[in-house]
Amino acid sequence: MYKDHESRQSAQFFSNATDRSVLQESDLFNSEQSYTFPLLVMFRLLGFISTDAMSTLIDVCGLTTVKNHGGDFARQKLWGPASMIVIPFICGMLVDVVSGYLGYVDDSIAFIIGGVLTLATIPLILKLDMVTVKNTNSLMTTAKKVVGMIDLDVFIFVQIIVGMCYGFHADFLPVFIHDDLIGSKTMIGFVLSINGIGTMVILFLGKIVIQKLGEAHTVIVGLLLYSLRFLVFYFIQNPWILLATEFFEGFCGYMSFVAGSYYCVSVSPPGMLASLNGIVYAAVFGLGRGLGTTIGSSLMSNYSIRTAYLCFSTIAAGTAVIYFIFYHIFLKKIRMERFVKTSREASEVLGVENPAFAVKEDMESGVRNNNIIKPESGITKEP
Repeated sequence: MYKDHESRQSAQFFSNATDRSVLQESDLFNSEQSYTFPLLVMFRLLGFISTDAMSTLIDVCGLTTVKNHGGDFARQKLWGPASMIVIPFICGMLVDVVSGYLGYVDDSIAFIIGGVLTLATIPLILKLDMVTVKNTNSLMTTAKKVVGMIDLDVFIFVQIIVGMCYGFHADFLPVFIHDDLIGSKTMIGFVLSINGIGTMVILFLGKIVIQKLGEAHTVIVGLLLYSLRFLVFYFIQNPWILLATEFFEGFCGYMSFVAGSYYCVSVSPPGMLASLNGIVYAAVFGLGRGLGTTIGSSLMSNYSIRTAYLCFSTIAAGTAVIYFIFYHIFLKKIRMERFVKTSREASEVLGVENPAFAVKEDMESGVRNNNIIKPESGITKEP
């Protein structure tokens, strides 16, 4: 009897101790979750803000350098994706190694590497000696001029769609590989490295591509490639096929961004290059990427990630077709007329190396004969 009573007390003690341990772990988990998500949101917001601001300013510096010293703006940008060849692959392997050693998934090593590289670039940025033409117009005047450029307004809207596709794919590609295709972190890093190689190749040829196709047609082809790639994602079963699809990310995304900068150069009034470039980048990386992530996460929650890719494939293809029709019926004529009207003012800002490639392809033969455009090079000069 005594032993039974003692055993019951012992069992009750261990049961209470176990319950307390579980409750403590549950409280710890809940308290961790209570601050982890807001901290992650704040961290990502700061990261996106700093990245978007830096990208806009660096591109303006690059465009100014091309104007003053000559060169190829697309080849300047390829050094950014060059890091994508090495860093994601290294980070993916290190995350797998560290996680295997610890016994649970730990991504902190990737953030540590990113922080160290960011701090290392600060002295280099402080060494930049760059002077750009300032916008003497007020914010309201600038807004009125932008609204009055109908072709630019439509181009910005199309860039928002490009940003949606880019944002959705960039944020959820690792999720697709890891959860749907059951790939490792090393596989994710390898795919992103292939992405960087393809981007470097297309940016190396970027000036030639935009010169042949024009800015508008470059964006249209990029959207069609997005549509085709996302359609493949809907059916894909073998993760190694991603090595082929991700090779073309450079033409879909980065070439569209470069075409956007070239478009701003060719249409910007004096002193408004930085403003227009900032607006286009805000449309792509701000509104576009935000909408892509939001819509994509909603589609994934209600349906599946493959269905989300199918929806974005449809959006990209529809936008490309509609923009192609409107551009050739209305927008090309509007742009040509404004270019002829303001060619002298544009040449004063952009210098001899104005990459108005799309205008070269769109100008009528009579305008070509007036030598506003050099047919052999696509470089403007004063009439």
